[in-house]
Amino acid sequence: MKKKIVVLEQSEYIFEEVKEKIQKIFEIIIEPEKIKDKTILIKPNCGPIAYPEEGDTIHPIVLKAVIQIVKEFKPKKILVAESSYVENDTMVAMKTSGLFEVLKKECVEFIDLKKAARIQIEINGLSLKKIELPELLNHVDLLISLAKLKTNVSATVTLSIKNLKGLIPDKYKKRFHLVNLANCIHDLYTNINVQTIGIIDGILGSELYVPKKGNILAGSNDLLSLDTHLSKLIGFSREEVKHLSLFEKPEFEVLSDEIIIPNFNKPNASIEDIEKEYKVKIIGRLFCSNCIGALIRGIKKAKDKGYLENEITFVIGKQEGKVTIPSEEFISVGNCMGGLNGKGIHIAGCPPVSNQIRDAILDLSNINSTIKKGKNLERN
Repeated sequence: MKKKIVVLEQSEYIFEEVKEKIQKIFEIIIEPEKIKDKTILIKPNCGPIAYPEEGDTIHPIVLKAVIQIVKEFKPKKILVAESSYVENDTMVAMKTSGLFEVLKKECVEFIDLKKAARIQIEINGLSLKKIELPELLNHVDLLISLAKLKTNVSATVTLSIKNLKGLIPDKYKKRFHLVNLANCIHDLYTNINVQTIGIIDGILGSELYVPKKGNILAGSNDLLSLDTHLSKLIGFSREEVKHLSLFEKPEFEVLSDEIIIPNFNKPNASIEDIEKEYKVKIIGRLFCSNCIGALIRGIKKAKDKGYLENEITFVIGKQEGKVTIPSEEFISVGNCMGGLNGKGIHIAGCPPVSNQIRDAILDLSNINSTIKKGKNLERN
């Protein structure tokens, strides 16, 4: 079947409208016999512990629509499986997002992949020589990557291929970021030996960890084509998305409404951009997207509360060699920085909690204000 992409305009989470649009997408990208009497695995994007209005997880209305549409194709069985971010509780994430309630009402089995059986396979990847995948993949006929329209610091865009990262155990999620994220995403995708289709919930997405309206639903029978096209729609060339640039450029047919995605082509923020925008200093390397994402969200929340009155220094990530300890007061972020505990303010976690970072910024601002007042008194 020719590689086809469908992009349809949809601005609100109205169930009847969402189901109608996704039904149209399915009719174009998949033949009925690929689903009838088959075992279908839906892998939703539900990594963070977040509410639907945060735009960071699949909206429950989209999951409900996909499940009901798949049921109409008369499959043998429908399964939904996910593992949340490193050290997050998958069930807490599923319940907070509203997705687990959908599964209960639709009587669909859920599998927490953090607890599921896995098999290790030898591969000849760009960076990986072995990887662990759910044993479940040996028993499904079709994998639906139900992804979210998002951008972040480490992957630039996180769409249907990046969504597959939720299939692997936490130790590999960490390793991806420490080895070479783009290469490892490539190695994972090229070793998924199950037919895949992608559906993107872009009605409300997330731009650099902030909710952003995308006003679209999209789908394709080829994940690489889907992610390449949607990356272009939100303002990124294929070359700017490192994991996509590792593949040969796909050829595909686009069936689409005339779509203009509003205000979604903001360039991917670098550490320098963040430092400039928020007037902070960040010392770090080899950090994962979860950790830097928590830091950015914490900084944004602190700014909204008016806590960022003075420049604050953060230390983050797995450091190579000896870390240069800042001379000023600082905040160290994440478990990789546990060795600095006792020096400055340390926020543990893998990833840390953004609200704790926000509160630490307030505490450090108060410390710096006290020090500044003391120095002024000394001068007087």
